[in-house]
Amino acid sequence: MTIVALAARVIFTRLVRGQTFAGDLVENAPLEPIDAVTRSHKPAIAVYTGVLKGKPTGRNALGAGREAPTMELVFQLYVPPADADGDLEGLSLQRSGSGLAIDLMQRQVLSALQSQSNDWHELWSELVVGYDDFDSKPVLIEIEGGARIPCREVTLTCRVINDPAPGAPLNPFWAKFDGILRSDGEESTLIADLIMQAVERPGELSSWRQVMALLGLSRRAVVAGGLGPVEPPLAGNPDPATLEEVTTYPSTIETVVSPGDSISGPEDQ
Repeated sequence: MTIVALAARVIFTRLVRGQTFAGDLVENAPLEPIDAVTRSHKPAIAVYTGVLKGKPTGRNALGAGREAPTMELVFQLYVPPADADGDLEGLSLQRSGSGLAIDLMQRQVLSALQSQSNDWHELWSELVVGYDDFDSKPVLIEIEGGARIPCREVTLTCRVINDPAPGAPLNPFWAKFDGILRSDGEESTLIADLIMQAVERPGELSSWRQVMALLGLSRRAVVAGGLGPVEPPLAGNPDPATLEEVTTYPSTIETVVSPGDSISGPEDQ
């Protein structure tokens, strides 16, 4: 349950950029989100993922349980302490204007998540199965010099899909996410490469070992369930030898007929 959190933040930033007063200042888990506000003197949005919960089956720690895992998606809305420029269409951020701006930004973000028609929205709709909870609270941040930056923190508790299975080909959603990410630019391609490295480890696995890894089972449990080979592996080889050829000897084959049946051909009729 780590790759799904990363994917959620990436998709969120692509959906929200250019759709709010913050423009392109929508950052993926920044360490110092206030810097973007004070540097640009414009509104900004930061997105994080919080608590992730699931009900694993057995020793499976990747979240593939009977129910969809839940994840907290947290986004913070900031407006600068001084008047903003034309991005807010002349709206003053002094006094009550800052609260109005943040309220409108929250509406803009939620609208961007559910009312667009593009590849990123399709990914979001598939990754987030539904919402279980919504929380929005105001925060007032005081920085050095006494200036105060209004902020609102919104938490969406989402039901999400599972992480991709280790050592197995990507399922349709993750394959689509990988393709769209690679077409989004050099930085996004680097993210896609890092995700693929994490998914492909420990390398390509045979189908029964994919089941073993995905469910967190021991080899004995896989064999007992009829999902793995009974033959022990050869020395230095984690998998049993692959059956490559079957040869039959017709002279040794006997035809067994049930009582009442006949094996006579047409010429014997």
